[in-house]
Amino acid sequence: MKKIVLWMCILFFTTTWSCKNQKNDIKGMDTILIDLEKVSILNFEEYFSKIEIIPLASNENSLIAICKKLIMNENKESYILFDYKQGGIFCFDQKGNFEFNSLDKKGKGPEEYPVCYDFVHNTIDSTYEFLDPMGIIYVYDENMRFVKRITINNENELKAIQFFMPVNHDMYALYNFTDEKEMLYFYSKSEEKIIKTISLPKIMNFVELNSTPFSKINDIIFFNSASISNAIYQINVETLSLLPVRIDYGNQTLTEEIGKDYNTKEKISNFFGENQYAFPIKITQNEKSYYILSSWHKKIYFSINDKKTKRTITGENRFSNGVSIPMVHFVTNDILYCISPALHINSAIDINCLTEESKIQLSQIQEDDNPVIVKYYLKK
Repeated sequence: MKKIVLWMCILFFTTTWSCKNQKNDIKGMDTILIDLEKVSILNFEEYFSKIEIIPLASNENSLIAICKKLIMNENKESYILFDYKQGGIFCFDQKGNFEFNSLDKKGKGPEEYPVCYDFVHNTIDSTYEFLDPMGIIYVYDENMRFVKRITINNENELKAIQFFMPVNHDMYALYNFTDEKEMLYFYSKSEEKIIKTISLPKIMNFVELNSTPFSKINDIIFFNSASISNAIYQINVETLSLLPVRIDYGNQTLTEEIGKDYNTKEKISNFFGENQYAFPIKITQNEKSYYILSSWHKKIYFSINDKKTKRTITGENRFSNGVSIPMVHFVTNDILYCISPALHINSAIDINCLTEESKIQLSQIQEDDNPVIVKYYLKK
């Protein structure tokens, strides 16, 4: 149970030209089969070539409280961490040296943002954008100079926005969840209105597991629920529809029908205590593979699904060398990027796999230091 609680802490159809929900805006279905009754201890060196760690500088201006999102800004060759508790971003260079935070832009002034529920690096416009859940997006350039604010005109249809993602120069995808429903909206800046709404399948009352429901590979945008969900969706920007890939655990799969039986606070607690049905905690991907962390019977499992061969390998998330991979924030074709609390860094690495520079850095990490970025290099 303690392990499940730890993971929870580390962690979250339709045309509205007429604004009516139609389930058929979720198209097709591809499936990844994961058999948790047939798992083995995975050989770390079969899948990864080395580990590099980047301790993030710890000083009075850089201390992270709760990291909900790790982003790499390739233009600036820097890492950006979104701290949900402090409501701002913290920027570090490639070696972990502190560069700046956005907290001096937080306030009630004309070029300040009062609150931030979600943050994106808009790679389309090369801007940093901060979301007020009441429907205002504050836009800054990459040097944190104020650009503009965008007010979402939703005509009372959308009460709050929890997450957002730029789809193109004109459009945002907006995500809203409550215990009753989960909705995806597409908002046009030029038309100043929501132009499409999609109602998402809902398994049970909302429990946030995934703090990064939107992701991007090249120009393709993906979405998966911040709550318990067995699917990840590709967003078709032309038709504003969703193409799902479903995670199937066979008889252990947590379905919508089963989830309805746990839709009270007391029963949700029982659900996590029993953990007899499997569900994904985190789904990430690159061009080659899906990487899936799953929970079942109070254990965490790690799966790799090859997109070309459709083959899936699964093992408990403790490899042959003792490494337990932390929550994966994003993946490139070469590297899995994760964040580990400094206190738990030894469980996330194998010193024999560390680069020489990382071995030196490891000896200097203190338990109360900032989180550590862990880079797992994928075998070619």
